[in-house]
Amino acid sequence: MSKLNLEELFYLNPENFNGGNRKVLLHCESLVGAGHIGTLHSLGHSLLEESMDVTIVTGSRIAKAPHLDFGKIDVIDLPESKGNFYSGLVKTSNGMLLEHDKDWQEDYKRKLLKAFYDVQPDVVVTEFWPIRRGCFDFAMIPLMEEIQMDRGNRQIDLYCLLRDYVHMSVSNTASGGTDKESIKVLEEFYFDSNRRPSVIVRGIEDILPLEDSFPLAKKIKNEIEYVGYFVPDANDQGDLGKGEVMVTSGGGYMDYCYETSSAVIQAIEHTSLSQNTWRILMPHDTPEDIFGRLREEASKTPVGDNIIIENNIDDFRDRLPNAELLVCHAGDTIAEAVKAGVPTVALPRIKLGDCTVLNDGRFVALSSQFPNEQFARAMAFANYGLVNMARPEDIGDVSCFSGIIDNAVSSLRISINSELEECLSGNKTFASMINREAKYSSMAQYEYTNPKYSKLGDFEI
Repeated sequence: MSKLNLEELFYLNPENFNGGNRKVLLHCESLVGAGHIGTLHSLGHSLLEESMDVTIVTGSRIAKAPHLDFGKIDVIDLPESKGNFYSGLVKTSNGMLLEHDKDWQEDYKRKLLKAFYDVQPDVVVTEFWPIRRGCFDFAMIPLMEEIQMDRGNRQIDLYCLLRDYVHMSVSNTASGGTDKESIKVLEEFYFDSNRRPSVIVRGIEDILPLEDSFPLAKKIKNEIEYVGYFVPDANDQGDLGKGEVMVTSGGGYMDYCYETSSAVIQAIEHTSLSQNTWRILMPHDTPEDIFGRLREEASKTPVGDNIIIENNIDDFRDRLPNAELLVCHAGDTIAEAVKAGVPTVALPRIKLGDCTVLNDGRFVALSSQFPNEQFARAMAFANYGLVNMARPEDIGDVSCFSGIIDNAVSSLRISINSELEECLSGNKTFASMINREAKYSSMAQYEYTNPKYSKLGDFEI
C-alpha cells in the first residue's frame, strides 16, 4: 500500500471531485461603455486556457459589438439597460427608469436565475456588484440566496470583481444601497475566512488603491486581493499598423467622444507626427452624422488624407504594439498601451478646472472626490510617468495639446520588466486563482461527503 494525500488523489482521480471541467458563471452590466463586458471577455478567455467552462450572463448591448469575439465562451442575454454617464440614471430597454419598470425587473430576475439553474456553476463572479450596481439588487439578492441554498449540497466559490476605482455614478442608488449595506452583502454571501480573498481588484495597489474611492475597503482589507490590470495578449501581426497614431473613444458613444476626436483632428497638423497615418476609432453606436462631421473637419485640414475615421476594429490589440502613439480615454485601454510600451496621451472625461499641475509636473485634483474613475486613473498613471495626461483646458488650446502629444512621443517609450508584466496580466492571474481554488473546493466537498478521508492525514490506495 502506498500513501497519498488528498491533493495527489485529486490528480489521479479528478472525476471523484468534479464531473468534468469546472464551470464558471460571470455576470456584469456595461451601462455606458465597453469596459465591464470587455473585462469579462478577457477573463473568460483566460479561464478557457485553464480548461474551465465559461458562461457570461449580461444585458450589455456592447456584448453584441462585432469587435468582441467570445469564441467558446457561452453568452446568455439578459434584458438590456443603459446608463447615462452624466445623470447616473439607468433606463431599461422599454425606455423607463429601471427602478420603475417592474415587468422588466421580473423578466431580468427570471432569466438570471434560469441561467444559474441551467449552468450549475462551481464558481460565480459578479463584476462590480455588490459594491456598486445596487440598482440590480432586485435580481442579484435572489441569486445570492439561491447560491446560499445550493451550498448546502455543493461548494460554490463566489467572487466580487472590482476595478481600481469606483464612484457613485450609475451605481447603488435605485435600491437605496449604501457602502455599509454592500459590506453586509459581502459578509453574508462572499467572505470565506478559511481560504482566500473574495474581493478581487483589477489594478495595482501602489498606483491606485481601492480605498481612495471606497474608504470602507480598509475594513475588509484581508478579503481584498489586487491581481493587476486585465490586458489580453496581442497576436504577433508583423508590421500591422506600423507607425500609425491610434485614437480611441471607448466602447459606448457619448458627446465627449466627438469633442475629443474633433480636438485631435485640429491638433494633428501641428504635431511632429502630422505625416503619419492617424486612425481615429469610434464606438459602434456612434451616429452616422457624427462620422460625417468628423470626416468633414478632417478634410479641411492640410493633412486630411492621413486621417482615417472608422468604427472600433477587432485587430486593435494586434496593431497597438506597432503604433507610434496612442491617444485614449483612461479606461482599460490605458493599461493595454503601457503593456505594449506605446507612448500614450490620456484624455479622461473631466470638466474644466477639475485638476491643476504643480511645478514638478504632477497632477493634483482640486476636489477630494474625483468626478470619475478615468480622471483618477489617468492622474495616477501620469504621476507614475506611464502616460501623459491632457485636461480639457489643454485640449482646447491647439498649441498646448500638440505639445503634449509631441512630449509623449519623445519621452514615453516604456520598457516592460517582468514585475510590471505580471501586474498587467491580471486576467491570467485571476483565472489561475479561480481554477486553483475551485480545485480545492472540490477536494473539500469530497472530504465532506467522504468523511473517512481527512485533509490532515494520508490515505491508502
